Amino acid sequence: MNLKKRDKRLLYEFCRNSRRPYTVLARKARMSQQLAAYKIRAMRESGLIALSYPLIDYSRFGLLKFSVHFRVNYRSEQAFRDLVARLSKHEDVVGVDERDGKYDLIVSFAARNPSAFNKTLRHLIEKNPDQLKEHMILTSVVSHYFPRKYLVGLESSTRDTVIGGDREVLVLSDVDKKVLELLQGNARARTVDIASKTGINPRTAVSAIKRLQKLGILRGFSAILDPRESDLIQGMMLLRYQNLSLEQEDELRNFCITSRHVTEMHKLFGNYDVAIVIEAENARQLRSVYIQTRERFENIINDSDSFRLFRTHRLSFLPKSFFA
Repeated sequence: MNLKKRDKRLLYEFCRNSRRPYTVLARKARMSQQLAAYKIRAMRESGLIALSYPLIDYSRFGLLKFSVHFRVNYRSEQAFRDLVARLSKHEDVVGVDERDGKYDLIVSFAARNPSAFNKTLRHLIEKNPDQLKEHMILTSVVSHYFPRKYLVGLESSTRDTVIGGDREVLVLSDVDKKVLELLQGNARARTVDIASKTGINPRTAVSAIKRLQKLGILRGFSAILDPRESDLIQGMMLLRYQNLSLEQEDELRNFCITSRHVTEMHKLFGNYDVAIVIEAENARQLRSVYIQTRERFENIINDSDSFRLFRTHRLSFLPKSFFA
């Protein structure tokens, strides 16, 4: 899609809070409600907006996130697509992304402890021994999500959404759990539909959503953009530190917050210490962020890797097994 300035503003506001009604989105983008609704529908039908999803703090339920970078034995395009489909449907998988470079897929899991994750991973590899070959495991410690500033030309922002870390574990009622499940399936699910499927009235559904937000479980609503349907380019940079101080760690976080093209930052445990996700409108912009990061933090970077992200097949924060 060829996006004009107002279209990008609308998309920016949608990604900041994909659950907002069209009236609010229209006002933010300075267009009529009818036009805003039409344009968002067009973006969804074209595939540019692949999915609207809620940002859920999985750590509130005592869960850990593990990302496995797999090298796939590529037998055929169809065999690869079948593998991706199976992985996306796995009850403990919360994310599946295609990448280039040494590995082909990033598959993310949510588990209560490393032992449970290891059991799931071994079982998955045993079921796909001819396809899932070499792999690298990275454990997420805490994640920061930033607005897509490049869409509207913002140079900086102090806003980030934090997920993970050391949190108090909470127990949800059956109603709250069901509401959360329906929102994870579609962040724009209508309140009346949530109420109907949950067996409660709409006011109770609204109260449940507000309660989940107040508890810090629902941290926001955003959207997946498919770079295949636009001029967007997505990439990831993995960094391994040496002699990192708390002051330097804060400096890196501030760099990501103020960078126009950085949309995510994940603190990790494993072969690398941080993952930075970048979105740009051309390869030059993407390369520029890579260079700026290396130049500014060369004294603390021991090793790095950068690669393109091609498509997100699945993105959620709670596994299907959580709702079973």
